[in-house]
Amino acid sequence: MRTHPAAQDAAVIGVTDTVLGERTYAFVVLSDVDVRPSAMKEFLRGRGLAAYKIPDRLIPMRKVDKKALRAGIAASER
Repeated sequence: MRTHPAAQDAAVIGVTDTVLGERTYAFVVLSDVDVRPSAMKEFLRGRGLAAYKIPDRLIPMRKVDKKALRAGIAASER
């Protein structure tokens, strides 16, 4: 994800999921806020990334803080 021209930084975390066991969330700091998650996923596919390695959710961010992101996701899924 960091190789995308609009990506400044990125973090990927695993989040517990009751159905799948775990889902991956990618938080991407973008210089161009108009980049849609679907466009980022297509970019990753175009780079040859295997489908199972593409994050389940891509969330545009202004700053990446993994601890805060985990806490926020855990709180929202209770």
